[in-house]
Amino acid sequence: MALLRRLAPLVSVALALSLAACSTGTTTTHSTSSSASEQASASTRTVTDLRGVQVEIPTTINKVAASFPAMEEAFLMLGVQDKNVSAIASNQKNPWMLKLYPKIAELPNVFGESVNMESLLAAAPDVVFVGDEKTQQAVMDAGIPAVQTNFTSAQDVIDGLTLMGDIFGGDAKTTAAELVADYQTNMSFVKGKTDPIATADRPRVFYAAKNTLNTEGAGSIVTDWIEMAGGVNVATENGIEGTFKDVSLEDLLSWDPDVIIARDAAHKTEYMTDSRFAELKAVKNNRVYVNPKGVFVWCVRSADEVLQPVWAATVIQPDLFSDIDMNKYTYDFYKKYYHYEASDADLQSILFPTE
Repeated sequence: MALLRRLAPLVSVALALSLAACSTGTTTTHSTSSSASEQASASTRTVTDLRGVQVEIPTTINKVAASFPAMEEAFLMLGVQDKNVSAIASNQKNPWMLKLYPKIAELPNVFGESVNMESLLAAAPDVVFVGDEKTQQAVMDAGIPAVQTNFTSAQDVIDGLTLMGDIFGGDAKTTAAELVADYQTNMSFVKGKTDPIATADRPRVFYAAKNTLNTEGAGSIVTDWIEMAGGVNVATENGIEGTFKDVSLEDLLSWDPDVIIARDAAHKTEYMTDSRFAELKAVKNNRVYVNPKGVFVWCVRSADEVLQPVWAATVIQPDLFSDIDMNKYTYDFYKKYYHYEASDADLQSILFPTE
């Protein structure tokens, strides 16, 4: 009995410790280090970005940032714009962006010619969406997860939107899946009509990027949508690779495209008024077009790219697609993804930009 009286306090202490362990969710079969590992894995997960980089990100994303403007459009479309903590200056000047996403005017500029690391750290995003390896490395060196989501090809649009939906989860994942499905439907519809067209019978198309003698070639999403729409990218045909490549006036004159698609309205004005371009077939036949532009220009690395193959088909193969109503396509798209009912004036400004 004396022995039991001496052991009783020790038993009581052991029992108390055991109950305390149960109340905090630990068990005697797991070590402290194992418990910490489990907690870490529950709060983070690993994703693989569009360039094959594995990045550990928080499981729950509350704050985000982007190093290039198209991602801020994607935030808006996916309904996660309130999580955004920075803004690209060009988006803050876009009337459509300001109309549909007024908060963007108040956000700090973090990404420009370089990363303002002090501002980025102050904003403290959970993840940053970046467009190149250099920016990704700089952001990750600062201790912030960064994933590459630059839509350099049609497949990148599909993979990138899917990845973004997975990262945000919830309604954003559903919306991303719908965007991808609509893009695939539009591509299949257009290609179903244009795939049988022989290369020799396709109009030859020049795309004007930064200016009238700047273009994009092989490896660019521009080549993807030109080919889907039943054309041939003359830059790709003549060995140009990549984005924003300067060409000479002599090159353009010798290529003599049937169709010119200009990113900006000013480019079309120059083609149609500058005597240097007067002998181009596209100019003489009045087949110079300004690419639609709303919340973002449709033709390059944006989620509005979903509409681009259909529009491009109407100007590259107008006879095949004469029954397409781009007003309806655009109205339905803006209502579904921007929750905005565009007026006739709105549709005119999007489909026929003057700036």
